[in-house]
Amino acid sequence: MMSRHALIAPQVQAFFAEHLCHHKRVSPQTMASYRDTFRLLLTFVKEATGKEPSALHIHALDAPVVLHFLDYLEHQRGNAIRSRNMRLAAIRSCARFLALRDPESLAITTRGLAIPGKRADKKLIGYLTRPEVEALLAAPDRSCWGGRRDYALLLTLQQLPLYPKDPIRPMSAGSRGAHCVPQASRLTPPAHRESKQGMILWNFGPPLGQSSATDMGHNGKHAWR
Repeated sequence: MMSRHALIAPQVQAFFAEHLCHHKRVSPQTMASYRDTFRLLLTFVKEATGKEPSALHIHALDAPVVLHFLDYLEHQRGNAIRSRNMRLAAIRSCARFLALRDPESLAITTRGLAIPGKRADKKLIGYLTRPEVEALLAAPDRSCWGGRRDYALLLTLQQLPLYPKDPIRPMSAGSRGAHCVPQASRLTPPAHRESKQGMILWNFGPPLGQSSATDMGHNGKHAWR
């Protein structure tokens, strides 16, 4: 049995060598992020207490120390709240590991796990203005088939709520339109009149050897967003 005066160095080593590598098999990117977190944390504690990392005990990483470290990251190092929360996630992961490995330090690890993540302001998603949309639609050369294809796709994507990799497939043979099937809803949204006209222009004069102009992209496969 270990106590609150047990050294932190063997526990951190076991956390990386055993827990992260063998038990969880985290990605190299996660391993590097956790490594950088503890490098910053141990350096911060050394500068604050004057103790070497090899001489630190578990109680030296109690919740008040962690909170001061998070404030140091945000205010002195200029880290964003998202980076601050990522560092906290690494520390909390280690605290969960220590709670199982060293039950006598449960009070310390519980206080560390109780530290909440800080809420960050989310940036509003910007959209194109009407003049920007009109300039984008005016860019394709509709005198050639490729330009009509680009115009029809841009017009359809501007008017319908599609997601990445939503297919745009032709309707029945001889029709003058296309099905746009969002994968998230599995529904076929109605096409606007302008989109239908764009599809009609696209179907006019397909390249030789292609039976369905609406169905083809530049690689001869289904047109995807």
